[in-house]
Amino acid sequence: MEFMFFFNDHICLSECVFLLSVVDLLYWRDVGKTGLVFTGLVVGLACLFQLSAISLLSNLGLGIMAFTLPVRLLFKTMDLVRLNDGSHPFQSYLDEDSTLTDETTVRVVEKIVLLIATLVKELKGLFFINSVIDSLKFVVLLYLLTYVGVKANGLTLVIAGVICAFSLPLAYRLQQFGSLGYTIMGKTADLTVVQKTIIDTLHKEGKPQTFIAKEAGCSQSAVSKHVNRKLSGRRKCGRKRCTTNRENRSLMRIVKQNPFKNLSELHKEWTEAGVKASRATTHRHVKEFGYSCRIPLVKPLLNHRQRQRRLTWAKEKKNWTVAQWSKVLFSDESKFCISFGNQGPRVWRKDGEVHSPSCLKSSVKFPQSVMIWGAMSSAGVGPLCFLKTKVTAPVYQEILEHFMLPSADQLFEDVDFIFQQDLALPTLPKAPEVG
Repeated sequence: MEFMFFFNDHICLSECVFLLSVVDLLYWRDVGKTGLVFTGLVVGLACLFQLSAISLLSNLGLGIMAFTLPVRLLFKTMDLVRLNDGSHPFQSYLDEDSTLTDETTVRVVEKIVLLIATLVKELKGLFFINSVIDSLKFVVLLYLLTYVGVKANGLTLVIAGVICAFSLPLAYRLQQFGSLGYTIMGKTADLTVVQKTIIDTLHKEGKPQTFIAKEAGCSQSAVSKHVNRKLSGRRKCGRKRCTTNRENRSLMRIVKQNPFKNLSELHKEWTEAGVKASRATTHRHVKEFGYSCRIPLVKPLLNHRQRQRRLTWAKEKKNWTVAQWSKVLFSDESKFCISFGNQGPRVWRKDGEVHSPSCLKSSVKFPQSVMIWGAMSSAGVGPLCFLKTKVTAPVYQEILEHFMLPSADQLFEDVDFIFQQDLALPTLPKAPEVG
């Protein structure tokens, strides 16, 4: 089980190299380096059992100076007897630039602040029960830690964590390969996301492949294959597709010409044109085009003049303020179907085509239904009126007198308001006057 890291576009190369180095340490790819780090961590943590942190740091500093001071005195003595050219034994370490630029400092501080903010947010969610399940898990963890704290202190847990971090990945890998003596033959594992990122970045900078292979922790042949694959645009090997691009375009034309056909009809028309493909292949290609089988929206059948009038009205009102809209009493009557199986055909459409005219189902008449009139405003809603007859001018006038006016008195009281209606034809011949 390899570690997988996912990067944003702005993550720098140094961070990729650092993460790759950590993975190499945990998987013991360089036994000498991993052994040195692992031993140093375990010995340092074990020393904390006997010494305080201050004593440990002091002894560590004394140990370093016990080595550097005699070496420096030795070179100084060699300078006096002219056995040395006056060079400093640790000049390379002294010349190394350890200062932080403004950009690096800002990036480090931003990361620290982001980690602290994320931690505080998670703790707030756990303590103040943002998610009951997560908070219960946290309670169980705290309860178990009370027992662990009795048996061992925090330092013991840290040492155990370090040992597990350096042992479990290696043990899992050995378990996959069977034993220590197992040798992998044949093709090696694919490059990780980190390695590919390092190879692409260094290749753009013009670095040689030997240098790239060393930085990425892979062979030079792996770097060469990855670069050549990127340059040629060649995809990975696989079974050849059973249809050509021309045949796929013909299927797209069939879907566009009649999007209300079901999958069986699309497959039949496509195969009748000489294409050899299964029904599953047809379905897969249609989905690759971006189409999904949906239930179309039901909208009134509007002509061009009606659409233009609605668009003009919308443009006139697009700059209205909230205060202006709060004075409007919206009203409408609608027929609701009360029978089942009235969904009608489905339609093949892409995302964003929900209101496309070619993907709308025009509504002309309905099965069994009930007509309801209602009104609403920003202040609330009025009572519903269930209609048992067709909406004619006299019926509409009764609705306004017995339902609209009481709703307006309830919602607006003595404030002037604007009454909105859809100007349906049954209400136009004898337009009622309401004071």
